[in-house]
Parts: sequence; structure tokens; C-alpha cells
Amino acid sequence: DYDLRLKVDDIEKTIHLALADKFPFIAAIGSAKGATNKLYQWNAIRNDAGAITAVKDGVRVTDNDLTFAQPLTMAGYAQEIREAWGIGRQAGANTTHTSHNTPAWQKKAALERLTRKQSKLLLSAQEQVVGTANAAYKTRGIFSVLDPVSGSIQTGLAPQKYDPSLRVRDAAYFGGVITDLTAAKFEEMLDAAAEYLGDSLNLVGFCGLSLHKRMSQWTNYDQKASGQYTVSTRKSGEKIDVDLAVDVFKFNSGTVRVVNEYNLLCDLATGKTTAASTNAGVFIDPQDFLVRQFQPLTHTDLKDEGQGKSGFYSWDGGLEARLPSKSLV
Repeated sequence: DYDLRLKVDDIEKTIHLALADKFPFIAAIGSAKGATNKLYQWNAIRNDAGAITAVKDGVRVTDNDLTFAQPLTMAGYAQEIREAWGIGRQAGANTTHTSHNTPAWQKKAALERLTRKQSKLLLSAQEQVVGTANAAYKTRGIFSVLDPVSGSIQTGLAPQKYDPSLRVRDAAYFGGVITDLTAAKFEEMLDAAAEYLGDSLNLVGFCGLSLHKRMSQWTNYDQKASGQYTVSTRKSGEKIDVDLAVDVFKFNSGTVRVVNEYNLLCDLATGKTTAASTNAGVFIDPQDFLVRQFQPLTHTDLKDEGQGKSGFYSWDGGLEARLPSKSLV
């Protein structure tokens, strides 16, 4: 019957994302700062007081008493990444029930993929590479940026690792098994960074899920109870929530706020997480980190030579870590 003809539902008006489009690390480190070259540089200084001596009356200042404060140069290389999109001619002409067959939808999807790539790149352990005629420039990921004092010292590659006085303290670095990371051990790490800085710290921890869960287990609970419970307060009329997640940790040497980050230590060759991703974490002051952009995010439309409508996004930049010694890893 004509009235019972088959009707095709518009099943793609809403396309559900299988991956979250949240990137807490990129959001936390704030706005980008421009770079005028693939090699970008910045300065930092550890301005120690030096010897403290008594001065007799009438003694003049000599050349030996003069101090010229000289900052240390830190540097990195910008890396370009791209993400392309395309709609074939036949697919572009099909408007029956395909809301994704439009340049606007494909551009949005490509931009989300590029942002995910940017997040995984900046949160990787990749070491920088100087570009040549046969090799692309590569930037440092944060796990290379936060290499501790006793870590590898590069030779033959300019710029080398940061000066040891500006690098993460050995005692602020934990490379053991996650089950061995206790609250006391973490406090030792925080103490080491605070003592070296000479100030209490206020850090944000970008943690894999297993690390965050391990830290939540540090809180005290009734060992005699049948299950694990946390103490919570509520106002009259509010519901009771049993909250087993802890996001704020306060120690004598500072405060740490923790957020889950799912793009840590990914395999850049595949873009996938690794066994280390869920156990890893970096604890930083976001104000000490910037994204330096040699070329900001741009979109380029490609000429249609039979392939249909297409284009690509590109971004060229890297991390600036103003004071790595203030961080924990």
C-alpha cells in the first residue's frame, strides 16, 4: 500500500562521541604565546643569596663584591602537526539521511582530532629533534621537559637539557611501582620541591586514572567496618553521597589538586595509550607552563581535483616550562 511505503529514518542527526572532547591540560596552561622561529627560547634564574658575611665599618665595596645576575637560557623546538578531512563527490551529493556529509561537520571533527593529537604530543615523553632536509622538527613532551637532575644530559643537540639548577629535583621524581607510592612518599616529593624553591607549593596534578585511585586510597577509614567509607558533611535536606574519590590533598609543604588526564604517555606512532598512561602523572603549577606557537592553528582548503571538498588543519608549536624545578613527576 502506498501509505505503508518504507520510510528511511534520519538516524544521524545526533552522532554520539565515543571519545570525550575534554583536554584538561591544554585548558589549564592557558593562552598561547607566539614564537618567531622554530627554535624558541626563554630565561629563568635561581637567584641564591651566596655567602653572608659581617662588614666592618669603613670597608669599601670592591670588584670582588659585585654580582652580575645572569639568567639561564632555556629553549625548545616547535613541531608541526596536521589533521586533514575530505568528502568524496558522491558522498557530498548524498543528503538523504547523512548530516555528516558536510564540510562544517567534517571540519569540526578534524579540529577535535587535531586537538587530541596536540594534547597527546605535549603530554608525551618525546625528546626534541632538530629538523633537517630529511627529518622534521620534533618538540619535547612534558615527561622529557620534567626530566630530573640526574637524568640524561644530551650532547651534540642544541639546545641541550635544561641547567640542573632548574630541573626537577631527584627527590621529587618517583619511578617505582604505583602500589609503592604512599602518602608519606608523596609528601617527601612535595617537601623536596618546596625546600628547593623556598616556598609552599600550590600544584595541579594531571593523573592517569589508576594513579588518581591510588592517591584516593591514602585517606583514612574505619578498618573495622564492613566496607570502605569516607566522612562527608551535608546540609539539612541534602542527599548523602558516598564519595570515594579525593581531589584535594593538603600537606605542610603545599596543596595538590588532582584532575584525571587520559592522554598521558601515549604512543605517538599509533596515538594510543600505553600501559604507563593510567599510572602516570605530572604535578605542576599551570602558570609556569605556556604553549609557544610558531604558527597558530590554521585551516587550509584544498583545491578540488576530483577528490571532492577537502582541507586540513595545522598547528606548529611546543611547550615552554618556566620553572621545571617547581614540579613533581
